[in-house]
Amino acid sequence: MAAYVLGEASARFLRGLMRDRRPPAAAAVSRRDGQPMAMQGDDFAAPYEVRWATSADGWIIWLPAEALVLDGAPVDVSEGLDAAGGAYPEGWYKLGIPADASSVYLVATRGDEGTSPSARFEAAAPEGDLDEVAVLIASISGRKVRQTVASALVISTAGVTSLNALAGDLAIEADDTQYVSIDGEDFYAAVRVDRDRGVIYVGLSSTPPEDADDDDGYCNRISCDGDDAEDIDPENRISIDKTDGGQGDADGNEISRDPCNYNEES
Repeated sequence: MAAYVLGEASARFLRGLMRDRRPPAAAAVSRRDGQPMAMQGDDFAAPYEVRWATSADGWIIWLPAEALVLDGAPVDVSEGLDAAGGAYPEGWYKLGIPADASSVYLVATRGDEGTSPSARFEAAAPEGDLDEVAVLIASISGRKVRQTVASALVISTAGVTSLNALAGDLAIEADDTQYVSIDGEDFYAAVRVDRDRGVIYVGLSSTPPEDADDDDGYCNRISCDGDDAEDIDPENRISIDKTDGGQGDADGNEISRDPCNYNEES
């Protein structure tokens, strides 16, 4: 004999459950909306992710391989940093910035003929070094972090990357052999730099550009030749070359001839 007997209403309810055709009221009570599954972020952290680690008693950062490419060359941004250790897997490092820091900067330094490109982390951006590029990685408030960078970085510090096959630093100079005559007067190219605005102006001038290659020696302004000695302060008479008409005490003192103050008669 059956232990339970279903009435018609109960049977309809049961069939609705099996077919997911329950009455709206019953469905609202029994249905549980899906929840996102929690994921361990250590295995899927973004490059340069910054966290506070109690186990490390400080700020740590996730640095995968080749997180920075500087001027076309990979730079090891983890160089000089200690591993976070503890429960943190390989790739997490101690930042070494103060616990009350308000920001994290990556400071990339370009290399030259004698040094390789490098990078370091600072709590503030450095000032005044043209060979360095500072990138804000994250802002910090208390123990909360707002990430600014969450991907690998590719940085170029070259002033010119491609200009008629030139690369790197570029010098812009006027050519004193090139000029144009207007109404009987010669005009030369002129270059002026406004460092405050970062602008280079190219125009015309009636004055030829200086040609440093014509100097016969270094510019030793404390020494001079001939009558200009009286304008020296302090007066350095031993450097005046009397072989060219000067009044000094030195014979044939070639190294003291100052191309900046050279007498026209000499």
